[in-house]
Amino acid sequence: MTRGARRPGGFSLIELMVVLAILAIIVAIAWPTYTEQIRKSRRVEAQRALLELAHHLEREYSRRGSYAAATLPFNRVPFDIPDPYYTIAFVGELQADSWTLTAQAVGIMRDDPCGSFYITHTGRRGQGDDPDDPLDPECWPN
Repeated sequence: MTRGARRPGGFSLIELMVVLAILAIIVAIAWPTYTEQIRKSRRVEAQRALLELAHHLEREYSRRGSYAAATLPFNRVPFDIPDPYYTIAFVGELQADSWTLTAQAVGIMRDDPCGSFYITHTGRRGQGDDPDDPLDPECWPN
């Protein structure tokens, strides 16, 4: 280079490739963690909804002395978007003195390893295909 001549601005191809490689490594490490946190937050939202509905049903029982005429104020989680993550329903017939609610994973949560969640009138919680399945602390912590 001669005196007073300017070096062209910008990045060399090698510098750009190094930066892209570093970004790719960061994304490869962070993405699985991020998606698992999103799944966990959706699970917690479904569990919170089941507990809220359990409280609602207990208030109904206190007022009427029976669960038989109780209805659910909402039946999906979240209830304010078109594509829910979980649908909530009674398992079997609603009895005068007992109930079991399920939050069935749907949509993008359908393949979640924790599956569905259950809660009964006694407060017993469950997950998976059967309310009697043991709880996995990773899916529904105490």
